[in-house]
Amino acid sequence: MARANHEAPLQAFRSVCRGNLSGSAAFLSETVNIRCRYDICTKEYIILWSDILTVFKDAQHVRDGNTVIQYLANVNFELLQPLQISAYPDTVLDVIIDPPNINSAIEHLHTMKNISSSAPETSVVLNGARSLTVTVTITDNSIPTLSSSSAKSPQGEMETALQCNDESSKPPLSSVNSPSQTSGLVSKEKNDSDDIDINTLSISEYTREEQSIDEANYTLQETKDEIKSLYDLGLTFYEDGQGSFKDDRFLIAKGYFLGAADQGYADAQNKLGYMYQYGQGVSQDYSRALEWHILAAHKGHAESQCSLGDMYRDCKGVFRDYDRALEWYQKAAEQGHAKAQYKLGAMYHNGEGIPQDYPRAMEWYWEAASQEYAEAEYSLGSMYHYGEGISRDDSKAIEWYRKSANHGCAAAQCELGCMYERGEGVIQDYAISLEWFEKAVNQGHSGAQFNLGRMYGEGNGTYQDLNEATTWYQRAAGQGHIGAQNSLGIAYENGLGVEQNCTQAARWYREASQRGDAAAQCNLGSLYEHGRGVTTSNTRAASLYQRSADQGYAIAQNRLDELCRDRIGVDQDHTEAFKRFQMAADQGTTAAQYNLESSYKNGRGVTASGTLAASSYQQSADQGHTIAQNRMDELCRDEIGVDQDHTETFKRLQIAADQGVATAQYNLGSSYENGRGITASNTLAASLYRRSADQGYAVAQNRMGELCRDGIGVDQDHTEAFKWFQMAADQGMAAAQRNLGFLYQIGKGVAKDYSRAMEFFNMAVEQGDLKAQTNLGFMYRNGLGVTKDYVKSVECFQWAADRGDERAQFMLGLCYKNGQGAPKSDFKAQELWKMAAAQGSAAAQNCLDNCSQLTPQS
Repeated sequence: MARANHEAPLQAFRSVCRGNLSGSAAFLSETVNIRCRYDICTKEYIILWSDILTVFKDAQHVRDGNTVIQYLANVNFELLQPLQISAYPDTVLDVIIDPPNINSAIEHLHTMKNISSSAPETSVVLNGARSLTVTVTITDNSIPTLSSSSAKSPQGEMETALQCNDESSKPPLSSVNSPSQTSGLVSKEKNDSDDIDINTLSISEYTREEQSIDEANYTLQETKDEIKSLYDLGLTFYEDGQGSFKDDRFLIAKGYFLGAADQGYADAQNKLGYMYQYGQGVSQDYSRALEWHILAAHKGHAESQCSLGDMYRDCKGVFRDYDRALEWYQKAAEQGHAKAQYKLGAMYHNGEGIPQDYPRAMEWYWEAASQEYAEAEYSLGSMYHYGEGISRDDSKAIEWYRKSANHGCAAAQCELGCMYERGEGVIQDYAISLEWFEKAVNQGHSGAQFNLGRMYGEGNGTYQDLNEATTWYQRAAGQGHIGAQNSLGIAYENGLGVEQNCTQAARWYREASQRGDAAAQCNLGSLYEHGRGVTTSNTRAASLYQRSADQGYAIAQNRLDELCRDRIGVDQDHTEAFKRFQMAADQGTTAAQYNLESSYKNGRGVTASGTLAASSYQQSADQGHTIAQNRMDELCRDEIGVDQDHTETFKRLQIAADQGVATAQYNLGSSYENGRGITASNTLAASLYRRSADQGYAVAQNRMGELCRDGIGVDQDHTEAFKWFQMAADQGMAAAQRNLGFLYQIGKGVAKDYSRAMEFFNMAVEQGDLKAQTNLGFMYRNGLGVTKDYVKSVECFQWAADRGDERAQFMLGLCYKNGQGAPKSDFKAQELWKMAAAQGSAAAQNCLDNCSQLTPQS
């Protein structure tokens, strides 16, 4: 039952033209009374903006004297929908009006934010003040549930342009040709008991002194024109905002677009899709963007068709689907949409979802370039430059790069700079090169920033300035430019333009190294080898040199050969070395016998043989070589080339441990922990691990950390665990880095820090640690230290699951079960759980037993 009108008070309004704000007051009407609404949540009376627009169709905002009445917002400062203001029944409020042909949307926004006490005069002034007396009453005084007689939004909930909808004073489309409704719009007499029907937006009766209004008789064409005008007005706000007003201008524009979009206007639907796609004035929401674009695309709107192609291609709001992307790009391209033609060319160029086809790529690039689409011109230049599908032609490349650069493409400007610097297709000219780099830099292009830094660093085309060079490296590195990150590392390592800081050098080398840069991998390896800015680790250095050398980086290849020759952090793999070890071993040299065993064991310079390795170790061990004694015990323990004999192994380990061999102490501790050759004792195991760890043995340090963390053989102490993990992690041990990351993740022994956790997990992953990869997936899945990203989490879980990590297999199964980052598939989920359960995962087995009750295990 609707609330009776007399239960709510009336709010008095009078209109004021914006042109009169700065002068003497000139009211266009006396008073208009609008019935208040009752907000059952706040138990306060409010006025809906749509009620105000019903009478004052050109209303901009409401003021109480010199104070702007702000729209009501929630605790997160988000405007309540529908828009509403507080009621002040004992006060006459001023409604500031302005006709639709707004000269300056920014001035309106300026007034809304109450930054200035008055807005500048506009050129629009309504001639003469007229008196209007109307009482507006609302049948239902509570805030209505949103509904609409016009088109619904994709979610089935109305999104209405209550902010500034000019249509609010006109009858709905269904009443266009209804004489009974239109004839009731105008009356010479006023009846105070007549109401406004807020759903049909028609005033029952009103009077205006000294002026009569012709009967409303809207034709269908006029309505269409008005819808377009609504869209155009939104476009005015959308395109004309500046500085601090940009958020508000998008918000107001959205209101107009919604008004037009709800009535099926494709341009408005496209704009709304774009705003949600890129978070303009709204929270970025790919799902909402997709829905609006689909509405417009099915009406043949080329821009939305192209946007759908982008979303399917780039996996935004949908699973990546190159076929669908191609389909939508094709539809838009055939309508002559330049961007779609370019994107279609790029798919053929890169072979995305289709076989690579340079001729087809060039064909579509030509179509877009003929419309002066800068990116297509750049791509044509690139194809000529690198001879893709056509003979290399630097002159042609320059021609297309120049066209693109002149149309504002930063990538083309940067490429032109490089070609002038190298003299490709043009006469070498550093000064012109510098000019093009500077143009691209003005657009924030990271490649140009790096090249400009290089020019200053080398003094090409300008004076040499290492400080300026470093400044540009920092800007480019901050945007993720790999070359700049490596160059910045070099600057910090050598004090070029900045204070020398090897820790900072290691940081920037690591950034580039993790993204596969061979030079940075080699440079970081050098820091580890010499202990500059990081803890010395020859093993870590050798690993980085190897990764760099595998990419053909000559300096790393040379350094790796030196390490192999000198047996520093890497196994020697030379036949001559084996021969030398053999000769010395025959003469009874203990160290040579040990090295000979190592060659046999690892197959370096000779066919691998566990038996011969054990024989050589035994000879060396019998002569008291403590490391050989420890290695012999490891062979016995693992039954490599000898019969397994835990008792004998324990005895030899005891001898080596007593002589202070750290690895023997660790292995002896492992024997006590697992009861191999002796009665199990966690306390004695912990004692031996500590002796080994105190000598700097990373494996023992990590195990000590685990014992302290779990309270095995020692009192549980997360702070102590953190200390041991840190020591081992500093030596580059992946397991310790992963364990350290976990402590940061859970906040035990150290303050919780998801960013640091991510950093250490990444360091471990870089060394191939499966569990760390799974932990990364967990962080992405739950948005810990990073933006929640189910797709990224699935990638992490997939990588580890494919390599046998049972927890990753379990988590990946959950992703498939719930359709989070992967297509929903009960079959795939159960297959993964079976694999995890086979490795002993109780959680996976539980899911298999009762698939309907899934509880993720963290």
